[in-house]
Amino acid sequence: MLMETGGQILYAIGALSLVVMALVSRRISMGETLRMALGWIAIFAVLFVLFSFRSEFKQIWNRVTSDLAGTANQSVTGSTVEITRGDDGHFSLVAEINGRSVPFLIDSGATITTLSSESAQAAGVEFDRSDYPVIVSTANGRAKSWRATVGNMKVETISLDNLNVHVSDNLGEVNLLGMNFLDQLGSWRVQGDKMILEP
Repeated sequence: MLMETGGQILYAIGALSLVVMALVSRRISMGETLRMALGWIAIFAVLFVLFSFRSEFKQIWNRVTSDLAGTANQSVTGSTVEITRGDDGHFSLVAEINGRSVPFLIDSGATITTLSSESAQAAGVEFDRSDYPVIVSTANGRAKSWRATVGNMKVETISLDNLNVHVSDNLGEVNLLGMNFLDQLGSWRVQGDKMILEP
């Protein structure tokens, strides 16, 4: 590692020397040469820092993008997915439905995974309100929902096809990931503040 860093420094010094010699050969004034040399030194310094700390910058970038995507509480080890409990005491995750990101609250008390009508429409999940509705009991009382099928639902390394779901107008922005998803996993369990999902 030390040899590699030393080689990088020598390479940078050599490149900078070539730039300085090129400037001197053009017979530019000493002050102008000095300003240009300092500018090149600054450029080389920035490039050197970016290269040296590339792994740290990659970690920062991954954290920022996961925060923006809402997946900061999700991590993958091999094929195992770990979900960290949120500040509200619940487990939530972001799944992909037909390639579109959809947030879910994990609800082991829900028999069937249920989408809000807004999320279903955004993800291209078709349902027909002219069909006979299913009446379900929720925390807010009884509500109508309609049967539908999700072509593909993916949570990190876990992918399920043709998952039966309900679509409801009464969920607002909340989507519930229920037991019919969890039951198709190899296993799932809660350990402290982690929910562990295994395909």
